[in-house]
Amino acid sequence: MLQRREKLILRSLAVLLMTYQTVAMFISGQVVTFFIYGALLILLRQGHNWARLVLSVLLLVSAAVGGLGLTGVIAMNLPYPVATLVILVSYAAAGLWLLCSRGLRQVFRERGEAKRTRASGNERSGQSSRNG
Repeated sequence: MLQRREKLILRSLAVLLMTYQTVAMFISGQVVTFFIYGALLILLRQGHNWARLVLSVLLLVSAAVGGLGLTGVIAMNLPYPVATLVILVSYAAAGLWLLCSRGLRQVFRERGEAKRTRASGNERSGQSSRNG
């Protein structure tokens, strides 16, 4: 049951990020950011744990830099501060969830163990066919 919930949250996160990035791409021309997040979400879906870590760090850094821009520490042109705040909070929450979720870490750990088991099984079957 925990895995279904984690998958639902992961899919919701992907939809949220891609929707925001699609809108942002047309408003501000952030095509590169759109493709980076898209590629990381695809790799995350394929089960790459490093993509989870990279995506969470990118989200947290984006939230921190945006927060500095929102408070005026960094000069940024932010025409809609309330919308920016909502996006920054969403980014921070998604980044922390990706980084700290026990259930998600368990899913990736199980996937990694399954891959290692399959790889060692393939090596054994290759050795036995050579010996036979």
